[in-house]
Formats: sequence, C-alpha cells, structure tokens
Amino acid sequence: FAPNRRSWNRSLHGEFLTSWRTDRQGIIIRDGSNRPQPDAFRILALGDSFMQGGHTFIEDSLTVLLTDELEARLGTPVQTINLGFSASGPTTYLMIYRSFVDEFDPDMVVMMLYVGNDFTEDVRLYHADRLNYDSEERVISIEEYFDYAAGLAWSPFQPVSAAALTRLRPT
Repeated sequence: FAPNRRSWNRSLHGEFLTSWRTDRQGIIIRDGSNRPQPDAFRILALGDSFMQGGHTFIEDSLTVLLTDELEARLGTPVQTINLGFSASGPTTYLMIYRSFVDEFDPDMVVMMLYVGNDFTEDVRLYHADRLNYDSEERVISIEEYFDYAAGLAWSPFQPVSAAALTRLRPT
C-alpha cells in the first residue's frame, strides 16, 4: 500500500513486464480512479498476490476479468477496488476490510484464499504474539519484526483509509 507509486513486475518466467500505479491510499488503480462511483455496483476484492495481480498484465488480472464479466452480465457499471496485498493472509484481509469498508460501501466483497500458505502465515503471527488489538479485542495491526542474525526485517502493516486519516488527531 505505497501511495502514489508506479510499480513494475516481471512475469514468473521473465517473458513480459507489467506495471501498475497506486492512488493516494496505496490502492492499485486498474481503471481510471478508485473514488467510489455512486452509479456502479461496487466490489471490494481482498486477497494475496494472486488478487493483487502483480505477475500478470492488468487486463488479465482477476479484478479486471471479474469487472468485465459482471458488467456484461449485469448490464450496469461495475467498480472493483483491488485491495490485494502480497504475502498476506486472512488476518490482514480482515484488517484491510475494516479499514476500507465504510469508505467504499461495497455491494459485494470477494476474497481469495490460497490454502498453501495463507493460514500458516497467520498462525505464525498469533504464536509469535505479533498482533495488536483494540479495546474490543479486534486485531488492528501487526508488530514489526527484526531478526538481525538472519538479516530479516519486516515493517508492520496497518491499513488506514483516507477517511480514517482525517479523523486521527495527535495526542
């Protein structure tokens, strides 16, 4: 979720290069703008790198294919907000959903799970006690991680929508 950024990614076997850009909140822009379109059937798409679509051409990404197919079937504009986040799991999907659901007010939420590692990564976060909770015991962020001996550093992911940023006040 890097704001106002252009990213490039090579396909898995190096046969092509794809690029995308993000909006002011760091959400991938697939078609025009991520500002909620009031006349559109709006979808929030949650998932890992498969949903993010960084290893495929934009027109072949899951969110674009879903949007095109639903527009054809429904006969109405469809707006899909791609909230896919590489190397993430269900706990992260839930935090992302909570951060953006009010702002985008979706008609549908689509979540893609990869059973190969999504759940095991979440279990590691719980067992390592790296999750932060709010007063209602809901996960709100993930602690940063540093393993200097192994040369690993992981910065915490804490999704915040633009609407939530306007409500934050310094203490």
